[in-house]
Amino acid sequence: MHSLTWNLELSCLTDILTYTLKSLTDLLLSATSSNLSEMSKMSLISDRERFARTLSTEVSPLNVEEEDLIKHRDSLVHWMQPH
Repeated sequence: MHSLTWNLELSCLTDILTYTLKSLTDLLLSATSSNLSEMSKMSLISDRERFARTLSTEVSPLNVEEEDLIKHRDSLVHWMQPH
């Protein structure tokens, strides 16, 4: 049970970091869109996606069903949305 809790905490942290990185990248893109070429935008987006993939593979939980993690992630992302 401790392993399950630890893996969910890692998953939660990964989701928070990924969501924060996505939000910051989106904010940067919208704030500087007139100054960035299309290629620079695509580079930033691919860097964000590569970082998110790295996070998810480095901290992938071992003893938790993927479906449970998806539900956990979705509820966390919903909770973090501005109301």
